[in-house]
Amino acid sequence: YRLGVISNFLVKDGVEEMLKINGIYNYFAFVVTSVNVGWRKPHSLIYSNSLEKAGASADGVLFIGDDYINDFITPRQLGYQALLYDRDNNYPEIDSSFSCFKELPRILK
Repeated sequence: YRLGVISNFLVKDGVEEMLKINGIYNYFAFVVTSVNVGWRKPHSLIYSNSLEKAGASADGVLFIGDDYINDFITPRQLGYQALLYDRDNNYPEIDSSFSCFKELPRILK
């Protein structure tokens, strides 16, 4: 799998720095932030920029995030598969959600 980050981040290169500090930067093929591309989620251009960086089409991407609109609803409307990280179980009616990352291997089977 190729991993990427898409974030509405306000500090230039801040996500990259946080990934490096936590020793996980090398796991990600690309980082797209609103401050660097000029568009914030849920604007479609930040998602299309990400697809260009990923070298993929929306139907070949699994989008995982914790914001109901930006990371679940909008990506699905744009043709992505999406999972909602719902740590507080605010959306129990959503089958495509999880509350603990330890659940991912089971969900991804």
